[in-house]
Amino acid sequence: MIQDGYETGHVTFFGVLNSCAHSGLVDEGRSSFMSMEKRWSIIPKGEHYSLVDLLGRSGMLVEALELVKQIYLDLPSHARETLLSFCRVHNNLDLSYLVEKKLECLQPSFSCL
Repeated sequence: MIQDGYETGHVTFFGVLNSCAHSGLVDEGRSSFMSMEKRWSIIPKGEHYSLVDLLGRSGMLVEALELVKQIYLDLPSHARETLLSFCRVHNNLDLSYLVEKKLECLQPSFSCL
């Protein structure tokens, strides 16, 4: 697309990141995500955090958690729920406990200390 002169946008990156997540293309997904802001001045939106899904599918749970921690927008809870799901898939109970506590803190009915 770039070589043919088409402009990239939010929808383009949504498609690329989802494709990478479902194809297991970790390096390509990470590179595309990082280029959004650096090269294209596109601020990632919640739907672009399918990178959490990609990292989780690849068993890279700590890296997925770090991504969730550094996000400066109000990340939809489904991204954290995705991470929690992959913690269970990959049998990382310690990390699942941390993610679960964070999800509880986001619920209005829970109070976190």
